[in-house]
Amino acid sequence: MSPIGFQKPAKLAPLLLTTALLFFGFMVLVLGIDTMHMRPDEELTFRNMSLSFVDSMVQLAQGNNQAPLWWIQVWVWQRLGGLSEFAGRVNSILWAMLTLSLVYQMGRSWFEGHRFGWFAIAVLSVNAYFFIYALEIRMYSLGMLVVVLSMRFFYAWLTKKTWQSAVMYGLSASVLLYTHYYFAFIILAQVVYFAIFHLFNWKMIRQGFIVASTAIITWLPGLIIMYGQLVLIDFEEAGGLKIPTKPTNLTSLLELAQLSSNGIWWLYAIITAVGVILLRRKKAFWLIVTWLIVSPAFVFAVNTQITIYNLRYTSFLIPAIGLIIGVVLASISTAHFGRWLNWLVLIALCAVSLYNLQNFIPVRIPFRHIFADVSTQYEDGDAIFAMPLSTDIYLEDQYARYLPEVLVDNRILNLSEAQNHRRIWFMSTDFLGDDSQNYVNFLEATHRVFYVAENSECSRDYCYIAQLMLAPPNDTPEYFGETLGFLGADIDPIENNQLPVLLWWMVDETPSADYSISLQLLADDGTLIAQVDRQIDPPEEEYGEIPTSEMQAGGNYIDWRVLDLPPDLPNGDYNLQVVVYQWWDGVRLTTTDGSDAIPIRIITLNR
Repeated sequence: MSPIGFQKPAKLAPLLLTTALLFFGFMVLVLGIDTMHMRPDEELTFRNMSLSFVDSMVQLAQGNNQAPLWWIQVWVWQRLGGLSEFAGRVNSILWAMLTLSLVYQMGRSWFEGHRFGWFAIAVLSVNAYFFIYALEIRMYSLGMLVVVLSMRFFYAWLTKKTWQSAVMYGLSASVLLYTHYYFAFIILAQVVYFAIFHLFNWKMIRQGFIVASTAIITWLPGLIIMYGQLVLIDFEEAGGLKIPTKPTNLTSLLELAQLSSNGIWWLYAIITAVGVILLRRKKAFWLIVTWLIVSPAFVFAVNTQITIYNLRYTSFLIPAIGLIIGVVLASISTAHFGRWLNWLVLIALCAVSLYNLQNFIPVRIPFRHIFADVSTQYEDGDAIFAMPLSTDIYLEDQYARYLPEVLVDNRILNLSEAQNHRRIWFMSTDFLGDDSQNYVNFLEATHRVFYVAENSECSRDYCYIAQLMLAPPNDTPEYFGETLGFLGADIDPIENNQLPVLLWWMVDETPSADYSISLQLLADDGTLIAQVDRQIDPPEEEYGEIPTSEMQAGGNYIDWRVLDLPPDLPNGDYNLQVVVYQWWDGVRLTTTDGSDAIPIRIITLNR
């Protein structure tokens, strides 16, 4: 007998590999949190469960059409993990990790080998369908777990053939319906599998009555809740059940196949066909096939009569994808090369899937990123003018989550009042629409677009713009010559021996000549310390410099400059001023008081 010390590594290796693969799946999900953005239904999760437990459940029963189990657990989670979007996604990840663990156990026990479980969780960890619904702040992650549990109990009953296992499966069927009413299609698929393999087994048929009785008795409270929801919710007044659905057609089927396979559905189809040849004698394999194909087939069939299909409503099939592809890859014989070839194929498939995954992440308005950037640019006194002006509960939630509270409190609903604020954030979900453009044009009479928040765009994917519109520091200009008006300056703090300055200009009429504008920093004795001479240069790089002879009356211009200060410049006070001169002879334009420069501010250097 080998010493104990030589047995431990052999037993420890499978545990370490299992842990490593689960950690890999965990990291894919955690790192993917930032790519997922909240949708209105996810906001509803927080709103519905924000009340006391009793009031939340009454709200669910009287104003919603959802099964209660997930809502109960999310009510508890929100009191433990918090109300942040991050905490909501972590909750879903934890359920997903339990699903991955059970998928590993199913692969290992149903096909009698660790590698079947390892391959299954590796494939599932990089699957786009799994990735999306393992991060949704909805019931789908918990749903995948209870479906996996039900399949385990179902297969255990069929193999053990005891009344105890029948009761456990009956309970799991009830849990399915407490989680999501659509999981009735999973039960139908299980019935189909039972009919194919055990239709004339009278012992199993008798135990089937135990299954049915257990499920019906334990789901009676759920049946009452569902009946109450159907009675209390006025679907006719609401115009039907308000869910986005897709028709049963080739386009919908192909979309599901693409998402289920990260875009390589043809390869997944080949692998599944290979599995039919290699594993045709394995009843467990046919259970997975039934799970993967028959359950969504019922959904698509019913959908031809009653519109009930959407990608998220067939998320119950997701664990079957990892199982069927992983198990088949692990079953392919590589006798001449060794199992390392199976692993090499798995790694290649997972690499391609991971690379393709980003193409399937749902494109939603990234309010979290947009508003985070707004928060970094926010200054005291900023106001927002956000469209639509009517109340949108989902948008109000996003404002409250990701914008500074003082900015949300300083929301302006009247354009005339908005013009009284020097810094106004204009935000719109329909920026190219007539209303938004009319508002922007109105504000541009007094304000300039100074900054557009990152990820703001109007494209075929989404349209949301958050832009800072800035008015000049001074209402009344100081003139150089007869027409070039200086409206003040915005000065940023000195960093890395650089002094950023924003100059504001306007004209009553277009100047006849091109003048040079000089921003200068002077010592008390008049010594020139630093200067930048050029024409007007807007912050937006795409515009380039604007000659004064091209300035138009009726608006204002912003001119961005950075003064480079000498590294050895002593601490003290320095005078910042602006000069306008004729570049061809150096003659300066004078102001109304006869001066040839306008002082801006005293800059104090204290390093």
